[in-house]
Amino acid sequence: MSNLENPSTGVNDAITGESPAEAAPASNGLAPKRPRTASLVVLYVVFGLFFAWDLWEAASSAVALPQQIAYFNDLFQIDQPVPWSALIANIVVPPAAFIAAVLIGRGRPLIERGGALLAGLCASAALTLTLTAYVNAGGL
Repeated sequence: MSNLENPSTGVNDAITGESPAEAAPASNGLAPKRPRTASLVVLYVVFGLFFAWDLWEAASSAVALPQQIAYFNDLFQIDQPVPWSALIANIVVPPAAFIAAVLIGRGRPLIERGGALLAGLCASAALTLTLTAYVNAGGL
């Protein structure tokens, strides 16, 4: 028996000289585990619905707000422009935040992926509310 061979199995790694059991990391319960696919799907679907709701609100505002502004412009004889930049930004923010959160969470444990998605959802909502307040104040 060579000095690289494991006496219990007789098998060794030609490069490192370790047996397969020695090469595998010890499972002490502290090593991060890869999340299961079903858990990831549930996480992404749940947060995807929240982001989709935010996107739906932005799209409905982009459809309804120009009509309301035109109505009030005719009613009060004013010339208030449609804040297209804010409407387009409100449509772009939710998908961009979702994609950014998914990319940030890649390769991380499930709880960290959920934290990244929650942070992305909060950032999306905060930006949407900020743009809405800015438009209401006459900024755009």
